[in-house]
Amino acid sequence: MLNYEDPRARAAYKSYLETVTARYKESPAIGAWILGNEYAYFDLWESPVEFPVHRMLGYDPLSQQSFQNFLAVTYRTNIAALNVNWQTSFSN
Repeated sequence: MLNYEDPRARAAYKSYLETVTARYKESPAIGAWILGNEYAYFDLWESPVEFPVHRMLGYDPLSQQSFQNFLAVTYRTNIAALNVNWQTSFSN
C-alpha cells in the first residue's frame, strides 16, 4: 500500500529505522532486529510536514499509474478478463 519507490516514503522509512535502532540499540531486551513486511502504518504517525495524517496509502498518483500499467500489460486491454479475475464490472 505504501509506494516504496517514492523518495519521501524512503526518507520517512529510513528516518524511522534510524530513530528506533538508535533508541534501543543498547537495550538488553533486544536480541536481534528483524525487518518484516508490516510497514504500512505510516498513516498512524503524526508527521504533517512530510505527509498529512490519515492519508490513503497506496492511492498516490505514482502508485495508481503503476498499478494501471500493470493491469494493462497483464490483461492486454482485455477488460472482460480483468473483470472475471477481479470480480469487477469495469467498462474500460
